[in-house]
Amino acid sequence: MAVPEVRPPLAELAGAHLAAEHRPGRYARHDLLRAYAAELVHTLDTEHDRRRASRRLLDHYLHTAHAATLLLAPRRRPIALPPPAPGVSAEAIDGAGQALAWFTSERPALVAAVQEAAAQGHDEEVRHLAWALSAFLRWRGLLLDWVTAEQAALDASRRLADPRGQAHALLGRHDRALVYCRRALTLFQELGDLNGQAASLDGLGYAHHHLGQYDLAVRCHRQALGLYLTLGDRIGEVEALIRLGNAHHVGGDHDTARDTWRQALVLLDELAHPDAGQVRAQLADPAPGRAGARLYWSHR
Repeated sequence: MAVPEVRPPLAELAGAHLAAEHRPGRYARHDLLRAYAAELVHTLDTEHDRRRASRRLLDHYLHTAHAATLLLAPRRRPIALPPPAPGVSAEAIDGAGQALAWFTSERPALVAAVQEAAAQGHDEEVRHLAWALSAFLRWRGLLLDWVTAEQAALDASRRLADPRGQAHALLGRHDRALVYCRRALTLFQELGDLNGQAASLDGLGYAHHHLGQYDLAVRCHRQALGLYLTLGDRIGEVEALIRLGNAHHVGGDHDTARDTWRQALVLLDELAHPDAGQVRAQLADPAPGRAGARLYWSHR
């Protein structure tokens, strides 16, 4: 049912005190009414009808979250989504402020949507939703929700036998991430996919860093940087530079770390990227070791 068609029955429900418009265009029900409605759905509707309705809701959240996260992180590389189910439309969001407000309001429903998609076996949608949620959850420090989404994405990637997806989802199990990143690197080398190789090398560097293997981290990030330069991927170049600087810093080479971060800052300023201030603050910090982890981006 299209939005104009659903408004009159929603207004009727609100008038009968069976729903409440807690803010313009947003409706909610009392917990008891919600439980009763769920009981009726399982009594009156077929399994096929329930799955179709659930899929339409999932598509709405997925396509809206994808658009919203690109407003929050405009340099982030979009992912390819399947078309939404017939009759589904994404919510119109105008600008980063509205995107942030939408994520904040819909966060519980979005996390629940990831879990529902996993329960119904929609593995690609699970990974896509986790991708669309990751930037907001990370920025807001909602670690439990972030872990929930990434665990669901990891499980989905395992079912799909996708080593790269598993490596991306494994953001604190660094020993296992090394295994999957190496496997992904081999596959991308066989395919001749330079972007995949660069991302895999960056992931290897990240894992080596957190395992205390700083020389190996530096080597991997340098290789990733070289591939991003070849590809002309400027955001990839910035990310690799920042992570390379981090690896130099924790390895004790503070001068090289600062030089590397300065290179990243030049690119960020050229791109008018909102994260330039974060790197500038890092360079201005007299004891930057306290904040090294802050510069580990995860925009991909």
